[in-house]
Amino acid sequence: MTVHRDKTDARSTKGIFAYRADIDGLRAVAIVPVVFYHAGIAPFSGGYVGVDVFFVISGYLITSFILGQIDRGKFSLRNFYLRRIRRIFPALFVMMAFCAAVGWILLTPADYKRLGESIFATVFFASNILFWLVSGYFATPLETRPLLHTWSLGVEEQFYLVYPILIVLLCRLFPRRVCAITLVLTVLSFSLDVATVEAHPNLAFFLSPARVWELFVGALLAMGAIAPPRSAKWGEAAAILGAALIGYAIFGFSRSTTFPGFAALAPAIGAAAIIWAGSGKNGTVTRLLSHPAPVLVGKISYSLYLWHFPLLAFAAYVLVGGANVAVRVALIALSVVLAFASWIYVEQPVRQGRWIFGDAKTVFGAAAAVLALFGGFGLAAHFTEGFPSRIGVPRLEIVAAQSDINPDRDLCLATGGDTEISRRPSCKFGVRDAAPQFALWGDSHAESLRAAFDLAGKKAQRAGLFFGTPGCIPELGFDRDRSGCRRVNDAVAEYLVSQLSIRTVILAGRWGLWAEGLPYKHEGGPMVSLNDPSGAPVDNHVGFAAGVEQAVAKLISAGKQVWLVGPIPEIGYDVPRTLYFGSLGVKRDFHLRPRLQEFDDRQAFVLTLFGAIAKKYKTRVIWPHEYLCDYQFCQVQKDGRPLYVDDQHLTRTAAISLSTIFDPIFADSP
Repeated sequence: MTVHRDKTDARSTKGIFAYRADIDGLRAVAIVPVVFYHAGIAPFSGGYVGVDVFFVISGYLITSFILGQIDRGKFSLRNFYLRRIRRIFPALFVMMAFCAAVGWILLTPADYKRLGESIFATVFFASNILFWLVSGYFATPLETRPLLHTWSLGVEEQFYLVYPILIVLLCRLFPRRVCAITLVLTVLSFSLDVATVEAHPNLAFFLSPARVWELFVGALLAMGAIAPPRSAKWGEAAAILGAALIGYAIFGFSRSTTFPGFAALAPAIGAAAIIWAGSGKNGTVTRLLSHPAPVLVGKISYSLYLWHFPLLAFAAYVLVGGANVAVRVALIALSVVLAFASWIYVEQPVRQGRWIFGDAKTVFGAAAAVLALFGGFGLAAHFTEGFPSRIGVPRLEIVAAQSDINPDRDLCLATGGDTEISRRPSCKFGVRDAAPQFALWGDSHAESLRAAFDLAGKKAQRAGLFFGTPGCIPELGFDRDRSGCRRVNDAVAEYLVSQLSIRTVILAGRWGLWAEGLPYKHEGGPMVSLNDPSGAPVDNHVGFAAGVEQAVAKLISAGKQVWLVGPIPEIGYDVPRTLYFGSLGVKRDFHLRPRLQEFDDRQAFVLTLFGAIAKKYKTRVIWPHEYLCDYQFCQVQKDGRPLYVDDQHLTRTAAISLSTIFDPIFADSP
């Protein structure tokens, strides 16, 4: 989200495009909730919609400028991109240099590699594409992606690369149809957003084709699609309605809101209504937004957006257990100070052509050089695996756990929309050249145990297949909100039933999360809400119990032998990172090892249910926690090496060490 704009961006020679102080004030209304949302400050549970307000503002101002220049016969693509470079690049590059330097000191190699990938994607306007591929905005802990907020820069920069050319062509070829064609494009983009937000929420959130409609809403206003308010009464009513819509979204939405889709209409229409009302120059809302205080916050909003997120991310990264409210408020204050400094000493001088930035050729040359520098650095961080030599060998042994995963993990984990089961049995283990006799079905927790089953299967000379979907435990009839779990689980179950050679099916998953619906301790991510086949919400205990039992019953009725693998102890804190900072002398105010009683409390419903299912269907249960926990604690390291990749998934090495506990499965298999 480029929260841009210098004075000339918000001006034009046309009266309707004159500088609007209220729009700078509207930027303040957008940036404050975003900052508070990322800081976890109540009650801004929907503060992320501030980005949508920025999109509408950007569309309005960019179109205002372009049309004003076209009307005067002065528009130049070269000058347009020159202004964008002056406005966006300097503050962005300073912030990224800061992240690279701080990350060099703090981040583990695996995390520094990810930072390098983010830097590379950001400088080439593709960070939204990267984050679409590797993460979700609401599911990703902010400390693992200090540049996650640059996704919106990617959306806007992709818009800026194409939109001016489109407008120039439309003005030349279809001068009377510019507004109508833009309206069609708006409807198409919004339709894509609505069509994908349920089945492919990351696509709808991150990718430009599904988000550009919000910029087009602002563009339509600038094109005069709606005439300015004819009376102060209409303008006032529109402004109040717009403020109410934005306020409703900020304080009424949350991580669990299906967003963007139809929900994004509230902040987008709200911003458009306020901008439209402000063209009348009078009204209470317009006057409030034009006050010097919000205007000043709006002027620094771009830098504030850039700085607040990495500060919060690095603090959360080091503290592991999470920064308290006082620390987060202090970081917000620091980000405001840095934003003012950036605005005064970086943004303003460059925009005004001071230092070496007066000559266009110099600006383009400097931009190309810096792009190459940051792009090369990002590639180097990727290919060197995060410059591991900078932290020393002893600590490398600790953080190596972050990469101790099955090398084909991503290939073997399908998405929630992948129901083409016939493509997935290539993920084999045990004896590879024989017909599959058993299958492991589950989620990423099941995948983390795959190496153990591979070893056990080889010892028993058995062949197996793995069917896994992240976040989807093996159950039938119920769905996790917007995950597509029910569709893919139905497909897996039908496939398993149809394969006569597969006589044994092992079910493993992160049972406790589905049963309780709550992340564990400091873990990020939203709550898990379950829906029945009709889409109606259902109590987690009810849906979890019924779904698991349906899966077991279906497999048993098909003549399969079913084994349940009990829950892997959740830790709630990133294990390698906590141990890494412990080796650096960073104190923590929490116990990393969960007590056995904590495990029993978290998994109480699961333990009882599995006992009942085992008795009713004569299935067998294997309990990994009996080998990972002693009489008092569940262990997180062995011989100085972490047993977990993160806060919940076992390392490949730890899984292999458990392989013998699964031997009974193969000894008893038909």
